[in-house]
Amino acid sequence: MIKKIIVFCSCIMLLFVGCNFDPYSGKRPFDYGESMWMCITDDYSVSFNVDLETKDYYYPEGELSKENITYFCKFYFIHQTNQLSILVYPLEYKDILDDERNREAVLFELNGECDFNPNSFTVNLEESKNILFNQKVEKLEFKKL
Repeated sequence: MIKKIIVFCSCIMLLFVGCNFDPYSGKRPFDYGESMWMCITDDYSVSFNVDLETKDYYYPEGELSKENITYFCKFYFIHQTNQLSILVYPLEYKDILDDERNREAVLFELNGECDFNPNSFTVNLEESKNILFNQKVEKLEFKKL
C-alpha cells in the first residue's frame, strides 16, 4: 500500500514538473535582457526591441521597412517551442492595443522554427506562410545589436 502511495505521489509530482518544462527557456531574444535585434536583406529590414519594462516584453514589437515605407510588426515567440509568428500591420496599428487590433488588418504573416544563439537567431519559415511583398522568403537571420 505504501508503495502505491509513493508511486502515485511521484507521478503527480512528475506531472506538475513535466508540464512546466520549456526546452527553449533562456534561449529566446528576451531571455538575454534589453536589446535590439535586426534582420537586413537587400529588399527590406526587420527589427525589434526587447524592452523589459513593457508588460508583454516576451512578445516584442518592431518594424519592417521596405522602400521608405515602414510597417508595424508583432513578434510572437510561442512558449515551450522554437516557433515564431510575425504579424505585419500597417504602421498606424503601432498605437493600438493588442486586444483592439483588427486581425483582418494583418498584411503578412510569417511563421517558422527558430535556431537560437546568444547573439543571433534564424527563422526557417514555413512553406505556406512565407510570402512577403509577393516574394518567397525561406529564412530570416536576426543579429543582436
